[in-house]
Amino acid sequence: MGLLSLLRKLRSNPQDELRILLLGLDNAGKELSELLEEEKLVNVPLLVFANKQDLLNAATSSEITDGLALHTIRDRSWQIQGCSAYTQEGVKDGLEWVSKTVKSTRK
Repeated sequence: MGLLSLLRKLRSNPQDELRILLLGLDNAGKELSELLEEEKLVNVPLLVFANKQDLLNAATSSEITDGLALHTIRDRSWQIQGCSAYTQEGVKDGLEWVSKTVKSTRK
């Protein structure tokens, strides 16, 4: 689901509650900052999957963190996880972070 589609869905279903936001990243733009400002997503943890790390020209997690200004996020926990959807490398680590984070927010 695209970011703008998700934003429309959030606005049209006020009863829905999100516990975590996962962003699969091949490229992302201005939509991320708009999405993070959405009222229903305040304090919802964010996992960014930096996909295509199996490619030589892939941006590093650090470059993506800088490009998306993730280091400026102060209202939620967040994690960037380098991964490859093709090789599955890094996917399990990201999902383990999700599991741990969701469990800790339920307390």
